[in-house]
Amino acid sequence: MTEERAPLDSGTDIAIVGMAGQFPGSRDVDELWRNLRDGKECVTWFSQEELLAAGEDPELIADPAYVPAAAVLDDIELFDAGFFGYPPHEAALMDPQQRLFLENAWHALEDAGIDPDRPPGLVGVFAGSQMSTYMIYNLIRHKELVAGAGKLAIGLCNDKDSLTSRVSHTLGLTGPSLGVQAYCATSLVAVSVACTSLMTGECDAALAGGVAVELPHRVGYRYEPGGTSSPDGRCRAFDEAGEGTPHGTGNGLGVVVLRRLADAVADGDRVYGVIRGWAVNHDGAAKAAWVAPGVQGQAGVVAEALAAAGLEPGDLDYLEAHGTGTALGDTIEVSALQQVFRDTRLAIGSVKPNLGHLDRAAGVTGLIKTALALTHEEIPPTINHTRPNAQLARSEGRIEVVTEPRPWPRGERPRRAGVSAFGLGGANAHVVVEEAPSLPRAARLPRREQQVLVWSGRTEAAADATGARLVELLGSSEVDLADVAFTLQTGRRVFAHRRALVAATPAEVAATRVLRRHDAYLGRPVAFEYTGDAPVADDGLYRTEPVYRDAFDECLDHGRALGRLLEHWGVRPAGAPTDDHVVVTLPETGAADALAQLWLAGADIDWHAYHEGRSPRKVSVPKYSFQRARHWIDPPTDAAGGRAI
Repeated sequence: MTEERAPLDSGTDIAIVGMAGQFPGSRDVDELWRNLRDGKECVTWFSQEELLAAGEDPELIADPAYVPAAAVLDDIELFDAGFFGYPPHEAALMDPQQRLFLENAWHALEDAGIDPDRPPGLVGVFAGSQMSTYMIYNLIRHKELVAGAGKLAIGLCNDKDSLTSRVSHTLGLTGPSLGVQAYCATSLVAVSVACTSLMTGECDAALAGGVAVELPHRVGYRYEPGGTSSPDGRCRAFDEAGEGTPHGTGNGLGVVVLRRLADAVADGDRVYGVIRGWAVNHDGAAKAAWVAPGVQGQAGVVAEALAAAGLEPGDLDYLEAHGTGTALGDTIEVSALQQVFRDTRLAIGSVKPNLGHLDRAAGVTGLIKTALALTHEEIPPTINHTRPNAQLARSEGRIEVVTEPRPWPRGERPRRAGVSAFGLGGANAHVVVEEAPSLPRAARLPRREQQVLVWSGRTEAAADATGARLVELLGSSEVDLADVAFTLQTGRRVFAHRRALVAATPAEVAATRVLRRHDAYLGRPVAFEYTGDAPVADDGLYRTEPVYRDAFDECLDHGRALGRLLEHWGVRPAGAPTDDHVVVTLPETGAADALAQLWLAGADIDWHAYHEGRSPRKVSVPKYSFQRARHWIDPPTDAAGGRAI
């Protein structure tokens, strides 16, 4: 076994620093973890009334083979068009896959503490989606709509090639922007391509993932024996009763933010896990049919990823499998694992019994689950597994499915896991993930007594919603207030509706008056106004701020020393006060209050200089509260009120 952890200065180890997604029964990654930990099956069952209202054919519903279940998403018709600068008519033409992926790309960057306006270098985008069934079912049969909007506009709003380019353009990201298509392996292949791009220096951070939203959405399906859809709407991975997943493919999306580990550690990023190795291959012709899985290809990609990580099979504790619950697919996958792991013990699991098969988002969903398991030090159960299939039974317990929540604490040896995704047609991907390094803080300076919390929104409602969620977070967790302040200051875009407060403890936040300002002016000039001599130093600043201490020792004036400190934090006074200036009266205005007022007024502040010598870390803080509205074109209906196609 390999005891070595990922070297912090390696250029080949990739940190997962952010994530976001929407999944069946889970509006975000936090809810996903709760559902997985609780062993919840997130498949939706529809009543006859719901199916008829969705336009389903009554004769189809009455068919004994019809299964009224699917793994669906909530509110796919909603979108915050104004936030991203899209007019309502264009937003309504846009494939919901592109809209949802765009919103979650934004949230993933926020989770990583990356402001697109202040990125850590080039940011790449690597992802893929299904074909646009929204265009097929909802748009092109409206002849007047097609004639009015034009085929080009409809095509650009729905073509798979637009997915990553739209994110890069809308968010202003200038790294590589590549669409990746490999059927069910798409999003894990995208992660692998992103890792290679980071390793070679093409980009400095990367968004990687996939999305699948199928229309008609909230409907069931007809079961066909021998297919990939289960007869009862349930997935039973690696079970002798396994017959597929609900509806064959489900709906969902996931996106992760990746950085080189050395860069992530240097910048104080929160690291969910470290990708030590990755591999992509193809089955070629060595299998029964083009759509069938291949043992040699799957075994080869797992072995290659382990080799790339410099690890042995025995170094893995857990493997998040593809695990679709089909008799053929699960048998082939277990056979491949038996070739690689031989006599080594291995725990395996699959997220598909919880969520269904998320198609282009399947691989990244498995990666997110694994990274969360490492973070929370617990492997969630694989549900609907009672008796191993024949191939798994041949392992005689060496390869076992985790069916109960299993503690996974840190120990002397790094915890590691593999994640697999196998695409229809033969594309295979595997990544090896290791626990995040546990690093001591290297702060040289004492902790400040007060923290400056800042946040904003494009609208007043969005800014206020973020503030309410911030108060809720600080009242229910033990997060460090200085880390929260650092994340908000450096990892969020600044909008017109700005909010700020100064507090010493999380408990003070709820009781402190929030300072508010609506002003689109950013980069506003600053002027200092000194009101007289102040020969007595501020004890707190003298103790905690070396720049202030040195300045006061030189000039023996509190106001002038405070001005020097603000300049060190990037505040540049520019001439005599005018109506355009932000005027800071010194020494009456304290350092923390001055920063809050300056930020509210739109002045530039160098927050990294402000935190110099204190080793802050990025933490989870509330993401932007999108103000979503319905932007949707319903499909045409026939005379009976059903779908026209």
